Amino acid sequence: MSIGKLFLVPTPIGNAGDITLRALEVLKTVDEVICEERKVGSRFLKHHGIQQNLRTLNEHNESEQIRDLLDLLKDGKQLALISDAGTPVFADPGYRLIQAIIASQGEIVSLPGPSSLMTALVVSGLPCQDFYCAGFLPRKPELRRKALQSLRLWQTTLVIYEAPYRLIPLLKDVSGELGGWQPASLCVRLSYPDERVLRGNLKKLLAYCEASPFKGEFVLLVDNRASGRFSAKGGKGSKTRST
Repeated sequence: MSIGKLFLVPTPIGNAGDITLRALEVLKTVDEVICEERKVGSRFLKHHGIQQNLRTLNEHNESEQIRDLLDLLKDGKQLALISDAGTPVFADPGYRLIQAIIASQGEIVSLPGPSSLMTALVVSGLPCQDFYCAGFLPRKPELRRKALQSLRLWQTTLVIYEAPYRLIPLLKDVSGELGGWQPASLCVRLSYPDERVLRGNLKKLLAYCEASPFKGEFVLLVDNRASGRFSAKGGKGSKTRST
């Protein structure tokens, strides 16, 4: 019997139409789809008219699921891994599964597709030939500030993620540790109809967000190379909307 494959299938980060034809075909034809949260995965498949066997893989069951999934692959099953949004494994469960499959000499196929990282980088207006993705910083303020202090050494574009309700504390700490003059871009609810891209230095972005509070998934990018090259008029940044 042939050895199965695990397909890593990116899903939309907001706009449901951002899914490739290849991704849909893979999701229709595999034996099982592995998702992070059953409710989210089921809703996504239903939206695209796909009926599939669905199982969850998250921090609560990863160890036991890995054993079962390796057995399925050894039996020749074809599996697809999706995350709640974007490219699987990146800042999502799945890394341990990937390592286990590689160790067992299994086959993994990664499909290209939606990524908040790349979407934010290219629309930010900041240099993106090279960058450093810092991901999610520690939740505790003192640990977050310590992490930011180490990021001072990276003379490149920094990419930072955080939960919507911690936006203001993050901006305060980033501005305090990296310098309020640093050029930055705040990408909010990317690919949604109300998408916003705010551009300006960190101090002005903080002032704008404090004066006009909002909630939404976001990516913060900071040009840590030099100051003064990228500023926003009136402290409000600039705003773009998807069409």
